[in-house]
Amino acid sequence: MQKFRRVFEGIAKEGQPTGLNDFFTELFITERVSGEVNKEHEVRLIETASRKPAKEETPIKCEDIFKSLPGQDQPGRTIMTTGVAGIGKTVLTYKFSLDWAEGKANHDIHFMFPFTFRELNLLKNKEFSLMELLHHFFIETKGICRYDLFQVVFILDGLDECRLPLDFQNNPIWTDVTKSTSVDVLLTNLIRGDLLPSARIWITTRPAAANQIPAECVGMVTEVRGFTDPQKEDYFRKRFREDTLASTIISHIKTSRSLHIMCHIPLFYEKELLKKIIETKSKITVLADESTSVGHKSTLIVFLKASVDGDMEPIAFPLDLVELDSMSAAHIKEQIMGCLLKNGFTVELLREILIGFCSDGASVMLGVMSGVGKLLQDDFPGIILWHCLNHRLELAVDQALDVTGGTKDFQAFMDSLYSLYSQSPKNMRQLSECAHNLDIALRRIGKVFSVGWVASSWRAVSAVWQSYPALAQHFREASEDDTRDSRERAKFKGLLSKLCSINFLKSLALMADVLTELKNLSEILQNRKTTLPKAHDIMTTYVKHIESFNRYPGQHAVDASQAEEVMEFKGEELRVGRSPIIDSAQFI
Repeated sequence: MQKFRRVFEGIAKEGQPTGLNDFFTELFITERVSGEVNKEHEVRLIETASRKPAKEETPIKCEDIFKSLPGQDQPGRTIMTTGVAGIGKTVLTYKFSLDWAEGKANHDIHFMFPFTFRELNLLKNKEFSLMELLHHFFIETKGICRYDLFQVVFILDGLDECRLPLDFQNNPIWTDVTKSTSVDVLLTNLIRGDLLPSARIWITTRPAAANQIPAECVGMVTEVRGFTDPQKEDYFRKRFREDTLASTIISHIKTSRSLHIMCHIPLFYEKELLKKIIETKSKITVLADESTSVGHKSTLIVFLKASVDGDMEPIAFPLDLVELDSMSAAHIKEQIMGCLLKNGFTVELLREILIGFCSDGASVMLGVMSGVGKLLQDDFPGIILWHCLNHRLELAVDQALDVTGGTKDFQAFMDSLYSLYSQSPKNMRQLSECAHNLDIALRRIGKVFSVGWVASSWRAVSAVWQSYPALAQHFREASEDDTRDSRERAKFKGLLSKLCSINFLKSLALMADVLTELKNLSEILQNRKTTLPKAHDIMTTYVKHIESFNRYPGQHAVDASQAEEVMEFKGEELRVGRSPIIDSAQFI
């Protein structure tokens, strides 16, 4: 168990392992429906996980992974835990094993055998009995020959790295623990329960590989969501013992959206990722984010984005955080190079693998004549300089929604809707019956409209547009329902009045047109096949298209204009209200 007591955390150097108990912080783990496989891009999964509401789900502690949740039956012998790369799955297995070995938890377990699929891959062409396999990895067990008399746990870490066929359909049934066969047959029968059925199995994997195990073989699927906000603070206070430094880092994380999302991931395996990148000469892009700390000093966060394995989706992770003594391009470039060299890269290797530099677009970063990007390009002529697309997209949406009166009307409408429905199961049930998509949006997001989340805003706008007549009818019936108190009826009447205002409809239409374009653009930019030059051309085209809404209205705006002519929309009578000033150019 010594290897579990001290691990290499973050960017610790060889010979400087960190005590697991010194920095380990509980992660948010929750149950997921068995068989549910999320194949979204992992970077999107990180962002999605970081804003999932924890309050609706029961968190599972590491030591309780095999215990039943309140009100549920025993979860079964096989547990699968999923989570994106770097979220902390392996460290969870370390902590589980260490706590058991030190007598802190799970006293009913007699033997625990932690394996990694990376280790098992090396035995692909060899044959063992289950007893021989255990003796091969755990020499001290050679005197034991009857594991069915004990409570045994097998940990199989890293299913996504498995190179064995795991042929559950065609592998023969194998029940004899003393009879030799391939490792693949041993594993499939162990997981299926034919071999040593009394044993418990814990499998960890990234989401895309989860379907390698048949759903009927898994008793419960759990998901590691990473750190909640309080857990982030707890982790950084353990990681940085000096209170002032820890407070500075925590404050900086809260003010930087990109860093806040990425710090959702513990990334205990940052060192291993770096080692893989260097060994395989994987292509990398450097991303730099500069902002001001609570001490009014400029701080630079350096990220790397790389595709570590041949067919793996690229992953971005924070490399370092440094305070800047100067805002000159030369100093920032020196700090970026220092981060790279400190973490094992050489100038010669960077000339081979560095393909891009991405930042927020400030002149000191991407200035044509003397910016950081230009200085890097002088040393590495082949790199592409790029203004962060997500940053540009976020700025465009933020500026638009902050200054447009119509969008503020819609936000107030959604806030009222959420407050009225979220506290009443009856209201939420009725909303689900008349406007299912809107019900999903409310349940999923909470206060749906947030300027930072384009897709969420689009979902809310689209849901209201599509369910317009059903919503109007529901508001009307609720406002006339004598079983409700007068205050609630008045709220429904106000919602109906707002919904049927021609000005609200026109505002909703323009938002639907603009946000539809932004949603489509966002999806294209996140496609792995979208290269940087192609992304630039696509973004330019979309921006021009949105600008043209002044002269050539989008389809939703056309529908709203036609409704204004007859003062009726989807069978609902419209009324004149206050006219918000709205200009599609504000979305650019």
